[in-house]
Amino acid sequence: MLTRQIVNSARAFFNAPIPTYGVAGSYAAALYSAAKKGGDQAGVKADLENVAGAFNAKPEVADFFGNPCVGASDKISALAAVAGEAGMAQTTVGLFEALCENNRMNLFSEVAEVYARILQAEAGEVPVEISSAIELTSEQKSEVAEAVASMLGNQTPVISSTVDSSLLGGMTVALGDKYTDMKFVDMSVANKVKKYTDLLRQSA
Repeated sequence: MLTRQIVNSARAFFNAPIPTYGVAGSYAAALYSAAKKGGDQAGVKADLENVAGAFNAKPEVADFFGNPCVGASDKISALAAVAGEAGMAQTTVGLFEALCENNRMNLFSEVAEVYARILQAEAGEVPVEISSAIELTSEQKSEVAEAVASMLGNQTPVISSTVDSSLLGGMTVALGDKYTDMKFVDMSVANKVKKYTDLLRQSA
C-alpha cells in the first residue's frame, strides 16, 4: 500500500523530472516515484483520468470522497469495491488511501494534473500556448509549431491555441509553464513568428 511511509521511501528512488510545489505536488511526485518503481506510470495516469471522468459524471461520488465528515475507513471500503471492479493499479489505490487517510481528497484534481505534467516532462514534451487575434489555419499552426520546435532542440512541443481579440491582430507564444524554467516567451520568439503576425494583421 502506498501509505505515507511508503510514499516517503518511494520518493528516494525516483525524483520527478520537474519541480513540484505544495502538498498536491508532494503527492504527485511520490505517486510518480511509486509508479515508476512499479513500471506502471501510464496505467496510473489512465486510472486517474478514469476517476476524474467518474467524478465529473457523478458529482455525488466526488462529494462523498471529498466530504470530511465521512470517515476514512468508509471511503477506503468504498474505494476497494470500485478499484476491484475497475482493475485499478495498486499504486493508484495506495494514492487514494493516503488521500483519504489524510483528509486530502480535495486535492485529487490537482494531484492528477501535476502527475500528468510530470509524465509529459519525462517524455521530453513542453507545453506551448499560442494566442492569436484570429483563429489560425492548420498550416499556420504547423509553421509556428515548426519554428518553436527548432528552439526546443530535442524536446517536443505540445501545442494548444486560443483566440484573444485583445491582441489586435498579433500573436504571442508562451513556452513551458510554472513547472519549467521556460515560462514565457512572447518577445523572445518575436522574430521567429513575425511573418505569421504580419499575416494576421493583414487578415484582421
